[in-house]
Amino acid sequence: MAYTQARVELHDANGGDYTRLHAAMNAENFQQIFKTTSAICELPNGEYCSFFFDDPDLAMAAAKRAAAKVVKSFEITLLVGDVSNSRDYNLQCTPRPNS
Repeated sequence: MAYTQARVELHDANGGDYTRLHAAMNAENFQQIFKTTSAICELPNGEYCSFFFDDPDLAMAAAKRAAAKVVKSFEITLLVGDVSNSRDYNLQCTPRPNS
């Protein structure tokens, strides 16, 4: 399955909207945690990743469903690709034990 990263921008969001988005995205198989071989990294608010989807259209539909549960107006950027040779810059990361 392809790596999918979604960035969700909620328009006119209030204080609890991104908390509700987080729960809705989790229900749609997206996470805010990115795991590498050496660390566990937390993505910023509004950024989510998933290895669940084979089809980018299904991933986009899932992200839209989640955002629509929170606000009426939003934008989503979706990136799909291979992360086998990726680097993590400026993320909150915790080293994995025994790495």
